[in-house]
Amino acid sequence: MDAWPDSHVFRYVANVEQTSRSLHGIILSMSWIPCVLLVLAAAAMAAYPLNDAMMVKIETDLKERRGEIEP
Repeated sequence: MDAWPDSHVFRYVANVEQTSRSLHGIILSMSWIPCVLLVLAAAAMAAYPLNDAMMVKIETDLKERRGEIEP
């Protein structure tokens, strides 16, 4: 399986001694890149206004759509 960032951007080649560029790419792809993605996901989750009042509204809207209660 071809790992695009490692093989194309960082010039990783299997079964040979790795260059400093490819070693740096391996380190980035196993640590900093996932860390940045985690921070972005956490920021998106923190920005979503999901609290008790919003949950009640969502549940009410779903029940209305299912016809369980009148609008």
